[in-house]
This record gives sequence, structure tokens and C-alpha cells, in this order.
Amino acid sequence: MNRSERHGGVVVVGGGLGGLVSAIHLAEGGEKVTLFESGKELGGRAITRDEGSFRFNLGPRALYCKGAAAATLDQWGIELTGGIPRGSGGLVMRRGKVHALPAGMLSLLKTSAFTVSDKVQIGRLLASLLKLNPQPLRGVSVAEWLDDLAIGPGPRALMEALVRLTTYVHAPHLVSAGFALGQIQLALGHGVRYLDGGWQRMVERLAQVASDAGVTIRRGASISGLVGTDAVRGVRLQDGTEYGAEAVFLAVAPGRVSRFLQRWDKNPIHKTLDQLIAVRMSCLDIGLDSLPRPKSIFALGLDEPTYFSVHSHYAALAEGNRALIHVAAYLAPDQHSGDVEQLEAVLDLVQPTWRDREARRFYYPGLTVAHAVPLAENRGCRVSNRVPGLPGVYLVGDWVGDEGMLADAVFASARRAARQLTEQRCARAA
Repeated sequence: MNRSERHGGVVVVGGGLGGLVSAIHLAEGGEKVTLFESGKELGGRAITRDEGSFRFNLGPRALYCKGAAAATLDQWGIELTGGIPRGSGGLVMRRGKVHALPAGMLSLLKTSAFTVSDKVQIGRLLASLLKLNPQPLRGVSVAEWLDDLAIGPGPRALMEALVRLTTYVHAPHLVSAGFALGQIQLALGHGVRYLDGGWQRMVERLAQVASDAGVTIRRGASISGLVGTDAVRGVRLQDGTEYGAEAVFLAVAPGRVSRFLQRWDKNPIHKTLDQLIAVRMSCLDIGLDSLPRPKSIFALGLDEPTYFSVHSHYAALAEGNRALIHVAAYLAPDQHSGDVEQLEAVLDLVQPTWRDREARRFYYPGLTVAHAVPLAENRGCRVSNRVPGLPGVYLVGDWVGDEGMLADAVFASARRAARQLTEQRCARAA
């Protein structure tokens, strides 16, 4: 016989960014909130490993300075320090050589990566990007958008590299150009921030705000399923305890949502979840005792979908002269893992003799960056916050909604789901 705990408030499942942000919004709206996290630590994919002299995030992470996440953190008085990278001094990798990254007119004139004709086109593109309206391009793929621009192979390669850099997506024929342009404009117009101490600092601050707002956080509490028939009335823990709730927020990966909703196997949400295309990268996170080439801190692949960045140059992530580096390859939708030799070759090109200085590494052959590409065919719309025909369930994550990408999509979906619950209560009370 199952034990039952009376609650009557809102349950949030998942202690990553989506769960914490949802819980805070709900608690601020007057809800009694309990958050369940199956692990011992909060943060999900926003965890930071403390490895002695290094602080390793799970792959390269940056906070968009004017995105939904930064705006929400500012609203809650959460100040996170760290550096904002600038394009000056960056490199592009093309045909096995490094060249100056054309981040401005001077570097554009100096770079050896492009022909004179290419430079003219690139100059016009960079001057126009911040002026374009992303909305009309939501239903157009990046490939179609670049076709319409009628630019040469060199400028096109640079644009595709900027799309990969800002969205992590390596699927120009699928991804919405409106979403991609929006990301590029956020990056070029306002910049991104690498966080001192890693993203765990953000997690800790959010957890404190949640606790101060009255949220009950239960770590090491794994959910086995949902309770209810026509509507969800709570959750069931692994030990069989049923925990009653008026609403359940699922701030977990799509696969876990499918398992939680397996009793409702005819619900159309399952088909929607099955059609999501994950954003993945192959990533080598590496710590060096020092940099062979201290001035080479960023490089972007043009003829290969690769990325190199010394995050510790901008944020407190390594002690002394040590360097924490992220090297990555953006994976196409049909790729589930990459090749570490490809990433080591990037290091050989940008930081020769790095092998003599290696101190620590983590390799992720197929790291999930986000759970859904914003597709042009759907105008970037991903999954709705509400499960059709199943009252009481709200979905939160980077795969939910039609606003923003990456962490910004998480924060935006959490805010929207909390607002929807409030609106539903007001409608019932009217």
C-alpha cells in the first residue's frame, strides 16, 4: 500500500536551472513549492567540477548579457562576476592554418583568411547584421537565408561559423534563421559573460533565492511517476510515497518527461517529444599548467565545425598562470559522437606543445547542449508549456517555448509556465 503525503501546493521535478527558476517564480506568486532533485547536488548540466587548480563547467558555457536569463538574474539581485570576451585577437582556422578573426574593420583588412572580394562582402554583412529584423526569418532556414544573400563561399563559411558559435547548432538546412540571427545580434551587440568560479555560482545563488522565498528543496528524492488519471494530482517517489500537489512542473529532459507520462501513452505529447532534434557537441575540456601561446585565446573553425577558447583568460576558472580551455566540434543531427583526435588537432594548431603542459582533462564525445533545435519549419516553436488534454502538468526547459535559446530558453519557459498557472487560477476564480 502506497503512503501518501498531503501537500496541496506545487511540485517541481528537477533541480537544474529550469527547476530552480520555476520554483522561485512560483514562490514569488504565493505558491507553496516543493522541489525534488534526484541527485545529491543541484544544477543539472550547469554543474561545475572543482578540480584543485581548475573549475570545469560541463563544456563551454556563456551567459548572454542581454538575454532572458541575465534579465531575470538582475531582477532577483543576483550579480555574477566574470569577463566579457571581445573579438579582438581572435583567430579563424581554415585549410590547416590560423588567421585573424575579422571582428572589426582593422582585423578584416589584415586577415589572410579571405580574398579582397570576400572582405568587401564580409564588411557589408557585419555592418548590416544588427539592423536586421529576425522575426520575418523565423520560418526560413539559415541555408535559405544565406542563399538569398548570394555571398561567396568564404563569407558564407564565416556566417555559418557565427551561427554555430552562438547557437551551438550545426544544421543550417534545419535551424531557423530568425533564431540564429537573434543569437548573433545578442552576441555582437551586447556580448556574453564567462562566469567567475563557473556556472555553479549561479546555481548556488538561485538555490539561496529559492530557499529565501520559502521553497522546500529535497535532494536525493527520485520521482518514479505521476499520480492522477484525467488530471495530474501529484508525484510518486521511488519508495512508493505519493506526494499530492495541485500542479506539477517537469523541469527535466524530454526522455524523462516521456517516462513520467507513459501511462498516458495515447497523448500526442509523445509524438512531439520523439520528433525533437537535440543539439550536441564533442567537447574536450582541458587544463594546462601554462599556455604555449598566451595571446592565442580564441579560434573558430571555418572549413570544420570547431571551436577553441581559453575561458580562464576572462573568468576566474584556473589558478596562477594555468589555463582552462574548451575545445569542441559542433555535431550534425545525424552525429551522436565526435572524435577526440579532431579536437587534439585543433590544440596542435592553436597551442603547439600543449601536450607537455597538460594537467587535467575531461572528454565528452556527445555532450547534449540543448534538447531541441528551433526548426525553421515550425518557425522556431518548440514544445508548449502545457501537455494537451492533461491538466496540472507544466513543462520547462531549453526545448520548450518559442523564446530564446540555451539558458535563455530555460529561464523564459520557466517564467511563462509560472504565469500560465497563475492565469489558470484567476480564470477558475472568476
